Amino acid sequence: FVLAKQEPICDPLPAVPMIEIEVQDVKGKPLPGVKIQLSVVNGGSETFYTGLYPEINDGYANYAMTAGMEYALRVGEAGQLVSGLKIPSCGSTSEPGSIYLLFQQP
Repeated sequence: FVLAKQEPICDPLPAVPMIEIEVQDVKGKPLPGVKIQLSVVNGGSETFYTGLYPEINDGYANYAMTAGMEYALRVGEAGQLVSGLKIPSCGSTSEPGSIYLLFQQP
C-alpha cells in the first residue's frame, strides 16, 4: 500500500486528536481487515486493523494521538512507511487537529 493523500483535519476540531486512516484497493473500494503497524518514535508499537468501524466505512481505522509524541505507521506487510506524524496545529489559536491518511494498493 502507498500513501495517496495526507491532510490535517481541522474543521470541525476533533474532541481527541486522531490519526484517521482509510485503505482502498486499486479501484477505490474500502478494504476491511488490513493490518496497520504503528510505532511511537520514543518506543512502543501497536497493531490494529481496518474494518472495525463499518458505520464509517470498511476500510477505516483510527488511533488516538498523544500530545508531544511522534508516530510512524505502515499499512499492510510491505506497505510504504509514513513517519513524522504528530498532532497538527489548526488555525491562529493552534488548536490540536487530526491527520487523515489515505492508502491505496498500487
